[in-house]
Amino acid sequence: MKHRIISRKVIFIPFRIPKSAITEVNGKEIVYVENEDGIRSVQYIETGLHADNKVEIKDGLKLGDKVILE
Repeated sequence: MKHRIISRKVIFIPFRIPKSAITEVNGKEIVYVENEDGIRSVQYIETGLHADNKVEIKDGLKLGDKVILE
């Protein structure tokens, strides 16, 4: 019996956060996130397109991260 390898394309769907949640520090963009214990920390991010006061997040956050908006 021969095994067939089926190629699957993985599609990354970026998500957006409010522009007001992003701060620039020393030329790098950051957001503040809160973990499950309520501890807040800085997270460096890479952004993409900006539209309607929303910013595309390309790297640095994952779905489910709690971003502090204000």
